[in-house]
Amino acid sequence: MLKAPRVLALCGSPHPDGCTARLLDRALDLLPARCDITRVQAYPLAAAPCIDCGACKKEKRCALRDMDGFYETFEQADALMIASPIYNGGFPAPLKAVLDRMQVYYNARFCRGERPPVARPKRAALLLTCGSPDTGDAAALDAVLRRMYTVLNTISCGYCCVDGTDRGFSLDGMDDTLRTLMDGLLVQNEER
Repeated sequence: MLKAPRVLALCGSPHPDGCTARLLDRALDLLPARCDITRVQAYPLAAAPCIDCGACKKEKRCALRDMDGFYETFEQADALMIASPIYNGGFPAPLKAVLDRMQVYYNARFCRGERPPVARPKRAALLLTCGSPDTGDAAALDAVLRRMYTVLNTISCGYCCVDGTDRGFSLDGMDDTLRTLMDGLLVQNEER
């Protein structure tokens, strides 16, 4: 019997019931019921920004202890979903702080020689919302994460963006796209 895939769903929206959260909810609803899903909200997590103190260059830990639980959950996950609104062409600051704190894994690889710095391989999907029509920001954010994933033993299975949410929000017609992304998340786990 296959082990239940562990999915980490990281939400970067300040609104627990807003457009981004609803997009994430729809995607999570398309996963098999056997999935073990951990949902983390970046705003209440309130990760401090990386201060480049150098502690993680020397040992496997961050000097700031506010993300210890998140690191453990991330390392044990089989799949990663990042859901975020696009703010000024980027990620909201609380989510960006979480992503910047992945520096512990960069330093594990490039300063301490750990290969891979994250033992459990993962697949990832990016879910974005944008108030205005998307003019390429979604693809740019996906490219940023793909670079980060090369260090995190993670493969992207793609992204989707629901744009124009300032004029109204609808997930009509999104199920096929989301289903494809969710199926991609579980491929690795099914192959184990």
